Amino acid sequence: MADFKKNLHQFFTKLKVKNPSAFTDSVILFESQLAEIVPTPSEFRQITNNRNFVTREELIKKYPNLNFEKLLKEVPV
Repeated sequence: MADFKKNLHQFFTKLKVKNPSAFTDSVILFESQLAEIVPTPSEFRQITNNRNFVTREELIKKYPNLNFEKLLKEVPV
């Protein structure tokens, strides 16, 4: 993490950002928070290997405001 922080600081310094330390800290905070919520590769595999099929009827019923009924008429079965 120290190397990443150092590289970010150098990056923002080369861009001549007014306060490179603040930008660096913001990116580190963002990346840390993102890492907490994004699934790991093994979690992604579980998600994609599980049933993720949704019928047209389920889609239309679950999201009526998105007007899938009209859109899906254009998509072949």
